[in-house]
Amino acid sequence: MNMGKGQFIGKEKVTFVGKIIIESLSAKAKFGQNLKSEDFEQIMLDLEHRGSTIDIETIKLMKQFLT
Repeated sequence: MNMGKGQFIGKEKVTFVGKIIIESLSAKAKFGQNLKSEDFEQIMLDLEHRGSTIDIETIKLMKQFLT
């Protein structure tokens, strides 16, 4: 698309400029619930081998959500 052809001329009249204030934020986490047991175990081993703080926390959460 060649922007020099002016296909957006006049479109700037519908441009919104504003500020969005977030009142709440939520997220959904999946910690391997739908994985085959072999894949789940491999991921657990890989995380354990890497061994960072976030990996150890992830392992705990994965075990918690498994039950």
